[in-house]
Amino acid sequence: MRKYSELRSSNRIDLRSEAPLASPLTLHIETTNVCNFRCVQCPTGLPDYAETAGYYQHMPLDLYEKTIDDMREFAPVKSLKMYLLGEPLLNKNLGRMIRMAKDAGVAERIEVTSNASMLTRDRAIEMIESGLEHFRVSVYSVDDQRQREIIQTKTTPAEVLENVTRLRHLRDQRGSQTPFLRAETLSDTPELNQRFLDTYRDVADEAAVTFPHNWNGYQDRDLITTITTGKEITEDDCFPDKKNVCAFPFYTLAVRSNGSVVTCCVDWSGGTTVGNIREQSLLSIWRGERLLQFQRLHLEGRRNENSSCKGCTALYRSPDNLDGLSALEFQKRWDSAAVAIGAPVA
Repeated sequence: MRKYSELRSSNRIDLRSEAPLASPLTLHIETTNVCNFRCVQCPTGLPDYAETAGYYQHMPLDLYEKTIDDMREFAPVKSLKMYLLGEPLLNKNLGRMIRMAKDAGVAERIEVTSNASMLTRDRAIEMIESGLEHFRVSVYSVDDQRQREIIQTKTTPAEVLENVTRLRHLRDQRGSQTPFLRAETLSDTPELNQRFLDTYRDVADEAAVTFPHNWNGYQDRDLITTITTGKEITEDDCFPDKKNVCAFPFYTLAVRSNGSVVTCCVDWSGGTTVGNIREQSLLSIWRGERLLQFQRLHLEGRRNENSSCKGCTALYRSPDNLDGLSALEFQKRWDSAAVAIGAPVA
């Protein structure tokens, strides 16, 4: 099992020369947008989160089944990520959903990102037996007071550590290599960063300190400074590889728990919506006019015209760079691809 940190760097295509793709490489499925944490750097911690998102629910099983059926229409995605907003373990059907996707063969690997607060013994066994390849744990702090400040609930660092340790023990006890366990924390003070690494180095298969991003700039809201203020972190630390064109709309789709489809895994407010799984197939959305026009908006340097893309810093986290690909050249490729597959030309 490869390290989680190696997945993005191995056998990666040159997206700038290969776009448009016949099908997405990554698909996010939001099993729920409900969360039991109220993290200060996350939209779920905003007082009007549900109102702005437009829904607050677990994904119905019939909607998930429809999504998996639609995925059969194109080549298996490289990664199926069973999260967007919310805490995936709050959906009681999560294990069943993972197994359904595994049996359908719609993805090369399946991932879950969780705060691990709901990772009971039974849910841990469920994750192991489901066939899940990667379980990524968001650890908000190893310090009690700091964690309370961030998550705004009573879950303690010790409880999270106990749950992750139990999952590792149960997995190893069964002689299984999966799910691969990665523990992550957002960069804090040097002392807390080191305490995190010392705590999780031998518990998880991989432990890493990462940098925050601003989700999206909806209504000019700033979430990133709530976590970085007073810390030894600069914008250049967080985003050393800045770019103009966001790569996510060119290889990613995300199905929200209400059925709407967006182009970005951090679009909590729905500004990048390009379709709805209840009304269309995933393939028709991927090859549709709305996505094409959204991609052109980015290539033309107009991303700040979109409510969700304005001020967003998540695009800097992608290893891909499409800067320099003209909208005209992309349109020519799109038209040629549409003709080749017999699809209507926009």
